Amino acid sequence: MTILIFGVNHEKKNIGSAITKRFKQLYGNECIGVSKGMCEPDMRSNNKSPISLLVNCIGVFGEDRTLHSLIRNNALKLVDLMYGYKDNFAKDALVLNITSSAGVRPNPEYPKYSLSKQVAELVTKQLANEYISRGVYINSIALGRTRTKMREQVVGKDYLTEVALEPSEVAEFIYGLYHTNQKIYGTTYELRK
Repeated sequence: MTILIFGVNHEKKNIGSAITKRFKQLYGNECIGVSKGMCEPDMRSNNKSPISLLVNCIGVFGEDRTLHSLIRNNALKLVDLMYGYKDNFAKDALVLNITSSAGVRPNPEYPKYSLSKQVAELVTKQLANEYISRGVYINSIALGRTRTKMREQVVGKDYLTEVALEPSEVAEFIYGLYHTNQKIYGTTYELRK
């Protein structure tokens, strides 16, 4: 079985890196951390083992970006991944799309970002309904404040107090979902402190 984590940046403290680290401890080379640039057909053709877990952590933040750019990166990357890997999933595979609490409850401070995460939630639910007939369970995890380099650059370290999630806590939550093997799809798990 293969575990794919997309949106990994080992140079920065990010969620994808924390998830990859946790799963590599348990599964070694079965877990592959993939940077944004490697979501290409050659990567798909090299993967011969069925995918049991795919986590999409690809996302961008910033009101200075265009709405199109935010939606493309925060919502439509999952579509690319699902259609690109559609024939590579194991039965009862789990797909988790990392979104944001701003996609569940609109955030007036970041309207374009919030809208892009709302679209990500809708895309996740639509794909969940489409892929359940293939035995693939797709859900999203809407994160509250999370201590990452990207978030620190936008809001500053002082804003991320003790109420912020650590990337390792997100990784543990995902590990728990994967190992309980619940047959749930189209659900948004809200994770926050």
